[in-house]
Amino acid sequence: MEEIKNINAGIRILIVEDEFINYSFLAKILKKEGFESDWAKNGKESLELVKNNTYALLLMDLKMPLLNGYEATKQLKADYPGIKIIAQTAYSHHEERMKALEAGCDDVVIKPIDREQILKLITNMLIPK
Repeated sequence: MEEIKNINAGIRILIVEDEFINYSFLAKILKKEGFESDWAKNGKESLELVKNNTYALLLMDLKMPLLNGYEATKQLKADYPGIKIIAQTAYSHHEERMKALEAGCDDVVIKPIDREQILKLITNMLIPK
């Protein structure tokens, strides 16, 4: 486990999530694996944080106040085409997944989030193919 932490040290992930409990859950998973994380409470905050920081990946909730995850993703992908975004949604409908991918998300994870699944998605996204 210590070896994984060393590999992930210094890799920053932005958690874009309006619910503290969901943010806290994800932050604990990431910290345990050696990642660093920041928190944006809505899509608007995510735009500012990405503008002023470097992130390897974003975990983007889709339903948020001020600026939802779909619109934030569209804006981020327009300004930073290479940015990696995994959408988080409580809706497992195929249409919801397709809408997220059409907005520019690279993948989608369904809430409640499974620890192993999210770590596998993050790893796959961060390792060049």
